[in-house]
Amino acid sequence: MDSDHFKLIFDPANYVQCKVDTYPEAFDALKDKVIYYHIKDALMETGQVVPSGKGDGHIRDIIGQLKKSQYEGFLSLEPHLGDFVGFSDLEGDGDIPEFEEASDAGKFELAYTSLMEIIEEV
Repeated sequence: MDSDHFKLIFDPANYVQCKVDTYPEAFDALKDKVIYYHIKDALMETGQVVPSGKGDGHIRDIIGQLKKSQYEGFLSLEPHLGDFVGFSDLEGDGDIPEFEEASDAGKFELAYTSLMEIIEEV
């Protein structure tokens, strides 16, 4: 759709979990339509969500490109680093990774710290 009224949200972990290369493939194809970035990372092999920069979502490369282009939009931090109420409802196929612990304030702090380290490095 080539419309000023249709924009996208880019979530690197979702691409990883669908076995799609986030960078440069998906990022370059969509960057002109994206107005919002959900920041979470995942492992290609298992689909497990991990802290930013610890997975296959190329978060560091994406943040680097956003800084280079002087992006002024939003980053939404998604700290899904553990189980949470409603997670099973999001996974329609029932293929849910086993979590040892629930999401909590510590997981959010880890997600935040991981993202800030990347932002400060690039």
